[in-house]
Amino acid sequence: MKVKILFAAGLVWLVAAHTAAVETKISGLIFTEYNFVLSEYYQDGTLANNRNSFDINRMYLGSDAKFTDSIKGFVQFEANLITKELVTGKTTANAVYLKQAWLEIKEIYPGAKIMLGLIPTPWRGYEEIYWKHRFVAKLLDDAEGLFSATDRGVKINGKIPFLEYDLAVMNGEGTAGNEINKFKDYLLRLAGMPFSAGWGQGLRLNLYLHKGNIDETQPRVLGLDRHPQPRQAYTHRVVGLRARYLEYARPRLREDG
Repeated sequence: MKVKILFAAGLVWLVAAHTAAVETKISGLIFTEYNFVLSEYYQDGTLANNRNSFDINRMYLGSDAKFTDSIKGFVQFEANLITKELVTGKTTANAVYLKQAWLEIKEIYPGAKIMLGLIPTPWRGYEEIYWKHRFVAKLLDDAEGLFSATDRGVKINGKIPFLEYDLAVMNGEGTAGNEINKFKDYLLRLAGMPFSAGWGQGLRLNLYLHKGNIDETQPRVLGLDRHPQPRQAYTHRVVGLRARYLEYARPRLREDG
């Protein structure tokens, strides 16, 4: 019943869009794999017993709707069917849930756009542009549950000479969580682009800050607190590089390079 209701909501979007003569497009993406565990134990310490399985790591079903040249919307559903994740040890059921649902308005002022709804958080999507291999492995942030991929809120993205930026205010409870208090998460990404031509054109010097609180005294578990995080990325036709240094208010993984 839950699956039918969710997909029915997606169909309502499509019917409404076609009724208003809006340009729409349906998209889908599936990651599937066969894996065989060579290690004696999983990372969580349980015996692997030569476990092997066919799995569907991730499935996306989405719909774009273009209302005008400057206004568009997007709805995306996700499903996972995994016997046992190698890193986290989690098992996922065959459940469908809403991953994204947003409206985007371009050129609210020169070079800027605004997104409202269940929207991507500023860093995850940006880093995946450089990783490009989600079908091989998750990003560190994703695997360790440090950040949510999406959240409900509002985000402004823009670009001026030598600088890109993202500024967002979100509930902070993640993709599936409902707001539990009065506090919001504040997210900022600044990307300096010191070179406009040549090999240096692909260099981005990023500074990322994610501030959130569960209450007046406790920083949010998924958020970064107190310290901006320097991150760098470089992309070219034949090479892509990235580096980052993460520091968390609570004991978490720290990564260099």
